Amino acid sequence: MELEVVYPKYDQLPFSAKDYFIDKWMRVAEEHNCDKVSFVLAEKKIENAEIVRSESVFLNPLERVLMDYMHRTFPDTDPKEMLIQNEDGLIDMAQTSTKDGKHVIHVSLSVQEAQVIYMVDNEVVHIDEYPTSGLMAAALNGVEFDDLVHEAEVWWLTTQPAKISNKK
Repeated sequence: MELEVVYPKYDQLPFSAKDYFIDKWMRVAEEHNCDKVSFVLAEKKIENAEIVRSESVFLNPLERVLMDYMHRTFPDTDPKEMLIQNEDGLIDMAQTSTKDGKHVIHVSLSVQEAQVIYMVDNEVVHIDEYPTSGLMAAALNGVEFDDLVHEAEVWWLTTQPAKISNKK
């Protein structure tokens, strides 16, 4: 007997829900003595649940949050490729320019130091430090690209000297 499970919004779930979903249907398949389980997830068919499970089940909480962020933010790129550390040992989370195009905003993450580093024009404007990677994962859970960029802009603006206009 074959069980085919269709779940069109699978790619929109957080990793913990994906694990739950796959585990649930694997248990159903076992209970009904199915020898084959196929998942139709977000318009692509996955013949073997282990393909999906290997990407999410064995990740630590920070890796899950980062994979989820990368998948949501850069859907056309493999999240694993996005999580490769650069030459400074940092993971690039966001890079863009200000609305006027005069400044470059860059947000990186240091897994070893449990830090989120906000930079503008290659100058550090703020560092969020966490005592553990688990707490950093909790803080970053559900974060969006625009949230990171906005945070960098806010910290950068606090470092800028006040501009005084001379009105007469």
